[in-house]
Amino acid sequence: MALQVKVKDDKIHLELIQCNNFTEVVQILRANFARYEPKSHSWIISPPKYEDLFSSLEDLEPIIVSEETQKKIEALKKPPIVNPYNRLDFTIEDLKVPPWKGKHPYESFQLEDIAKCVNRSYYALFNEQGTGKSYILISALELLRQKRALKKVLFVTSDSGVINIKKEFERFSNFDMSRLTVGGVKNRRPFTKDVDIVLCNYRSFLLISDEYQKDKKKGIKKYRTTPVPLEEWIEGNVSAIVLDESHKIARPTARQTYVLSLVREYFDYAYLATGTPADTEEKYYTQLRFLHPSLVHNFSYQDWLVEYANLGNRFSAFAINYFKKEKKTELTEIVKGISSRRFAEDCIELPEHLEKIIYVELSDLQRKIYNQLIKEKLKLIHTAQRLDLPTIKNLFPYFIAGVDNPCMLIDNPGAPEDVRLQAKKFSFEDHSKLEALDDLLEKHSESTHTIIWTMHPSVGFELKNYLEKKGYECFVVNGQSKPKEFKGSLDDYKDSVLSEFKKKKESKPKILIAGVQVLNSSITIIEANVQIYFDEDFNYTNMDQSKCRVYRIGQSKTVYTYTIIADNTLDGIRHQMLRDKDFINRKFGSKEYLEQEDLQALFNGSSF
Repeated sequence: MALQVKVKDDKIHLELIQCNNFTEVVQILRANFARYEPKSHSWIISPPKYEDLFSSLEDLEPIIVSEETQKKIEALKKPPIVNPYNRLDFTIEDLKVPPWKGKHPYESFQLEDIAKCVNRSYYALFNEQGTGKSYILISALELLRQKRALKKVLFVTSDSGVINIKKEFERFSNFDMSRLTVGGVKNRRPFTKDVDIVLCNYRSFLLISDEYQKDKKKGIKKYRTTPVPLEEWIEGNVSAIVLDESHKIARPTARQTYVLSLVREYFDYAYLATGTPADTEEKYYTQLRFLHPSLVHNFSYQDWLVEYANLGNRFSAFAINYFKKEKKTELTEIVKGISSRRFAEDCIELPEHLEKIIYVELSDLQRKIYNQLIKEKLKLIHTAQRLDLPTIKNLFPYFIAGVDNPCMLIDNPGAPEDVRLQAKKFSFEDHSKLEALDDLLEKHSESTHTIIWTMHPSVGFELKNYLEKKGYECFVVNGQSKPKEFKGSLDDYKDSVLSEFKKKKESKPKILIAGVQVLNSSITIIEANVQIYFDEDFNYTNMDQSKCRVYRIGQSKTVYTYTIIADNTLDGIRHQMLRDKDFINRKFGSKEYLEQEDLQALFNGSSF
């Protein structure tokens, strides 16, 4: 007749042994977010809740806690970080390529971050794009190879980053490149004995995991342990896992987040890297948990939200209103303790970066299409008896299509019939933003390389046709640009197009029409110093990452960034929402961030 406390697999277990006050005990456990685990027949308790639970339960039932168990519980409250930074001695001569010299007082920022990486079992580089995160990571791996006999590395990066990271392994390290392989559609079982480094993108790792799962009896996509034979592959060697562009695991419900979380325990070292770690506070959760569960107090995502945020509205009991003030401070301290956060303008001598918004008025026909579309969709919202939040959200792509390219509405069954009829009368050459685009290209006519960003493939192809008529040499890279006759992958195609675009001017100015979703990360395009956003992505991370393709280490010219916005439309609201998210991403942990008593006004649109 007692409660038995044990620690298993870094979790606090509470077993109810002949409990006299069973109902009361269970009510208290549930009220404190304890979770019942059928496999062990015990309740899982988060370390931060343990003391409160102990006090509440000891009045009801005797609690058995051994001295050894108590020591383990205390250890769970402290994230195991390997310190001090100088534990592994190395000099610049140990690096294959010396670090870039930063500007005062951050002359040695890359060297400092390399030291932090090699002397911690896990670490995050939340440095802005263009500060050399790949160099820091690969140099750290090279030092671990030299000093700690690191042999096995799993390096996961963005879709567009695989080829670039492969080149940088060869440039910045002395790993045996014959033992590096790229996993993907053509190599679904890369974890073989003759391979030491597996390089793949996030989608490819899902594909690889599902491929190995075929050897098992369970359903392909419902495995609870990783089917990837990591234990056999690592063979007891020192190993490391790197998640480049780690914001891609920021969604707890995403399958790629879940599948990657299953492999973390196999690796001695774990590193994260992204210039845009989180545009909302909750996106830190999965990244912190990946590094070590104790960083989120072993909470599940929902329990973590309950602990950290004020929740609940008429759409969802778990909708986030704001993060509690004291918990914001706690979260920033946790993040600061396991990461570096540096900005390019602070650390690197870069040329001037001039940003400007160009406002335009919709043409008469475009305004008519846009207004009619809004009117019809608002009528739907007004007459519907019940309309859930996802349905409302799904209306916005229709609204914004009326601005970005009304032609997309012609064959779209979701658009009202009257709107589709009007869209058929629209010619892309009558687009209200083209005049502003022409003016900007003429203003920078001396520029040999220019990038035009867009979120829609159809807009990209329309722009190519329009600009080629004006004598520009155009290159298009988006999710639909790879021709059927090209035999390689989309990554291979992007690499070949970029190589051609980067070549020196021959006869015509070169314009790269780039998809924001496709070319926003792990690419350096410093040959261009003018970039124009014809339209924007709803995704803040994609937008922020894309801006730094030209403004980074190695850029020697003044960089000009223009955003063309249709005035008095949702185009402007979309831009303002992106700016609001930029505040959290850049100011997290700063005095300005912590002084925000309530961020609700920032998100509910009262600022525009």
